[in-house]
Amino acid sequence: MKKNILSLILFLIISLNSQSQIIYVKQDATGLNDGTNWENAYTDLSTAINSSQSGQIWVTEGLYFPSTDLDGEIPTDPKLKTFKLKLNIAIYGGFVGVETDLDQRNWINHPTILSGNIGDPNLYTDNLKNVISSEYVDLNSNTILDGLTIKGGYTSNNGGGIYVNQTSDGSFKIKNCTIEENFARGEGGGLYVFNSNPIIENCIFKNNKAYRGGAMYLWYSDAIISNCEIDNNIADNFPTSGSSSLMAGGIYIGSYSSPRIFNNSITNNFAKNEGGAFVNDSNYEVTFNNNIVSGNISEDGGALFLGWTTYCFNNLFFNNLATRYGGAIYMDYDPNRSQFINNTVVQNSADNSGGGMFITGANPDVTNSVFYNNDSPIGSQIRTINGNGSWAPNFRYCNIQGGMANLTTSGNPIVYQDNIDVDPLFTDSSNIDFRLQATSTLINAGTSASAIITSPWSGSNGQIINFPDTDLDGNQRIINNIDIGAYEFDSSLGIPAYEKNSFTLYPNPSNGIFNISSESGYDSFSVYNIQGIEIFHKFKESGMNNIDLTNYANGLYFVHFFINSKEYVYKIINN
Repeated sequence: MKKNILSLILFLIISLNSQSQIIYVKQDATGLNDGTNWENAYTDLSTAINSSQSGQIWVTEGLYFPSTDLDGEIPTDPKLKTFKLKLNIAIYGGFVGVETDLDQRNWINHPTILSGNIGDPNLYTDNLKNVISSEYVDLNSNTILDGLTIKGGYTSNNGGGIYVNQTSDGSFKIKNCTIEENFARGEGGGLYVFNSNPIIENCIFKNNKAYRGGAMYLWYSDAIISNCEIDNNIADNFPTSGSSSLMAGGIYIGSYSSPRIFNNSITNNFAKNEGGAFVNDSNYEVTFNNNIVSGNISEDGGALFLGWTTYCFNNLFFNNLATRYGGAIYMDYDPNRSQFINNTVVQNSADNSGGGMFITGANPDVTNSVFYNNDSPIGSQIRTINGNGSWAPNFRYCNIQGGMANLTTSGNPIVYQDNIDVDPLFTDSSNIDFRLQATSTLINAGTSASAIITSPWSGSNGQIINFPDTDLDGNQRIINNIDIGAYEFDSSLGIPAYEKNSFTLYPNPSNGIFNISSESGYDSFSVYNIQGIEIFHKFKESGMNNIDLTNYANGLYFVHFFINSKEYVYKIINN
């Protein structure tokens, strides 16, 4: 018995030591090149990865290229070189080379760039196939990419930036990373995942391109994607492929997947055929909530193309464009019982029909949502074609501009119940602030029926889906008196009613200058970028009436105001 206990203790000690081991990589290190500290750091990241079985690899700022292939060998074709994603290996970037703690690094000011651009710097066709890859192995939660920039992959297949193909249902994490300028003449320009459940948070996907899934392509995957910025990615030919399924400039979800996608900014993406921002082709249920989706373009579904059941809660869709059907959302006729609850759909357009939403054959529940100032020749707000079996959509407790006159429908009769047609009284729609004014009729006008809001849904993959308890600003939903739309007025700024007094940041989004209007005043505020790094802190000063982000990168930011010793958080978008 004692022998068994001693063996167990020894095993735990060895395991803990291996997990806490730190390997150092610094390009200009001049020591022993054994990775034991910064002075003796490895100068080649591939060597560090190949030499490690577990633990953390800390990498200083700089431009890094892989030196070996997946087998740890030097390949005949240099384009087969790749950084290997390994079980129990966590790679952290953003170091200067003196740090003793992860919290001391800054991956924004000191970028660690893993690049596939090994040939002509102005030519992508001679780049690595996959910058980072893992094939036919198992990964787990100790497999981490954190604080890295991954760019310059070019593949004739899948996953120019990151390619993961697992043998079994595992997981890995991507955090605080920028995945940019990767190309796939197949699926997943920035990221391709098969049979794995990654956690992707606080990341930026931009300027990636593929035939399908410009930013990412996931299938057989229960991924979690949160607090990410997905901007200016493309699904299109390059060169012409003859394909008619150029889909999902942003995110593509394939078969047998139940991902959760929330708190993201998905903007300015393009798909030639379907879903400028997002396509759901999974036969399992997908959850898509608390996202801001704007400026996306596609032929069908300027923002979203929903081929299967999707749970869309608390999202804002604005300024998206379909060159054919469904300015913001297109719902297809596959078995599609989507739940579309408490969304705000405004200022979208379609060149043919369904300025806000186009539904063909599907039977979604559309509840507590706003359709306003959308535009299309047919069905300026909504167009439905209900010819599949006895299916037809249900519209309940929505605010639909023009009512049935702007909801063009044909085929099976729809359910149209307890909807209203009023001016929502947005705070400042000209400056893209779609929160509600205090006198808006939409306040407390939604349904809180348990069958629609408070009862969970059971997914076909065994998951339980719950309506979020917070609105798009991250503030508490008042379920018994819920508002219509993505924002709950009583907590739209997280400030109690007696403290509000017209507290506003405007315009939002903005081209850099956000004006502060606050009759109640504030003590100080801090601004954080999407990676959670504080970029500046200000105490209230005389004449301090705006936040200036003109010298900062475009994207999502968080403003933390301090009022009477309480902290309140506000999301803003710098365009």
